[in-house]
Amino acid sequence: MIYTSHYDSPLGGITLAADRFRLTGLWFDGQKYFGDTLPENFEKKNLPVFEETFRWLDIYFSGKAPDFTPPLFMETTPFRKSVWEIMEKSRKKSPFKRALQECLLRQLVARLDTIQFP
Repeated sequence: MIYTSHYDSPLGGITLAADRFRLTGLWFDGQKYFGDTLPENFEKKNLPVFEETFRWLDIYFSGKAPDFTPPLFMETTPFRKSVWEIMEKSRKKSPFKRALQECLLRQLVARLDTIQFP
């Protein structure tokens, strides 16, 4: 079963999805592909993983860098998963290096997502 919750951020509403223990999706309300991985049946419920994610978002939107990551479940391509792993390893680098690496990786992923492989 997948569960959802809602967070009001300074940038607008955010809908979160999770299995019982891990975050499985996060979307800004109304964004393109909103809820595209949500199953047909899901339930609104308050879970500890949502509380932990809300705490992470509160810290982030206060201008600070959270020192933890909520439990995540990623159902994605091997490439995107490897990009995520690189970003996770870089969390302890300087803010400039992290920002530069994140920017470069986002550009790379965006470009590769447009290529159709045989």
